[in-house]
Amino acid sequence: MSSLLLGSLFLYLALVGALQQKRPTPPTKSGIVVPKRDPRLVFPLGKFGFSLLPLSPESTGRRKTLLKTIVPLQVWTLDQVQGIINVNVPVRCTVIKLSNGKGLFVNNPVAPTKECIDLVRQIEAEAGCKVRYITLSSLALEHKGTTGAFSRFFPEASVFVQPGQYSFPIQLPTALFFPFGKRVSEIPQDATQAPWYEDIDHHVLGPLRPPGVGGFAETAYFHRSSKTLLVTDTIVRVDDEVPEIIQDDPRALLYHARDDMFQTVEDTPQNRKKGWRRMVLFGLTFQPSGIKVLDTLASIKMLGQVPAEMKKLGEGAIPYDGGLYPWEWVKDDRPNFKALQGGLLVAPILQKLILNREPERVLAWADKVASWGFKRIIPAHLANDLKATGKDFRKAFNFLEKKGPRPPVGDPGDVKLLSDVSKSLTESKVLFPEAPLL
Repeated sequence: MSSLLLGSLFLYLALVGALQQKRPTPPTKSGIVVPKRDPRLVFPLGKFGFSLLPLSPESTGRRKTLLKTIVPLQVWTLDQVQGIINVNVPVRCTVIKLSNGKGLFVNNPVAPTKECIDLVRQIEAEAGCKVRYITLSSLALEHKGTTGAFSRFFPEASVFVQPGQYSFPIQLPTALFFPFGKRVSEIPQDATQAPWYEDIDHHVLGPLRPPGVGGFAETAYFHRSSKTLLVTDTIVRVDDEVPEIIQDDPRALLYHARDDMFQTVEDTPQNRKKGWRRMVLFGLTFQPSGIKVLDTLASIKMLGQVPAEMKKLGEGAIPYDGGLYPWEWVKDDRPNFKALQGGLLVAPILQKLILNREPERVLAWADKVASWGFKRIIPAHLANDLKATGKDFRKAFNFLEKKGPRPPVGDPGDVKLLSDVSKSLTESKVLFPEAPLL
């Protein structure tokens, strides 16, 4: 979740220095508190950040889960933190109670820590029924990597996965990501054939396959009785408020609140919000135009000048001793953050690199989803429980059309990298060319 330049930089540094990370330390004079290790919050796979390198926020063995009731006795969400090299965002699972005692429907499970499973058992007790269906509605590894592990705790539940699953560099059977003997089916293209159809409608997008490796696909769900829409990655909303789950361990927020590697920051609400703005800019645009990237080797040589208490902000997620910060903020981040706001947002990476390759298929899917009479949207990332209608949802996809009001996409300087990457990958035939606006 960084620019290609910074991603390559950190990958190189991680290979050299990841093993030099230290254990968490006690509170410091700057008010920085390192949360205690808790065996109820451990998810062993998570410490590798789905990159085979220990660069995730849970490298020190902490993956907190927050339960929220969206509609009493009908809809619940479970939030955790997902991230790499201190660019962290909420990742969300949704649980829906089906009618007539048919059980619980769980979409995009999060990591099955002991705390998480205890919370699901709490939902089962409150709802008076067991988990019956588990759905994986994405091709992304960060969702697949937790769904298989989660399903192990619910042996009687049926598992359905997004059509178009793939693995790299070797194409492996999807069943290998799930407990041995677990029956795994694809989400039906025909929603009427799904066992949950009486309560929940759904519509499948994709898979959208580029000439190179990978693909994108997503299933949207509409829970009729609560008028709730579930999506995974297609829609988010950028809010000023820092999500509660991100504040559970605020060190990543404070890491990004610094203007340079040597600045000392205190844990204040203002600094948390500043760090959140910058974290969102990295997560959605990859390389904000407000930073100046520094020479890597020069930054490494100056690590000894980083205040000891500031190195604690990067422990477990940043290579070497947690102090590396090879850029400076040379512009105010607030205008660029504001450019991502103003309503529902299709993430810039999807706008610039993926959905604009097959706009007719995407808009047909968006039209179908927008026709449902929902009043709220639950995405898998960023803000939760978005009060929105089908009209709001459809407007977010106007970037594929010549007509209509333009949805937010971000500051032009921030999305320039994505435009450059789009051109480069198209020329190398990794991506199909951008299609004309409809």
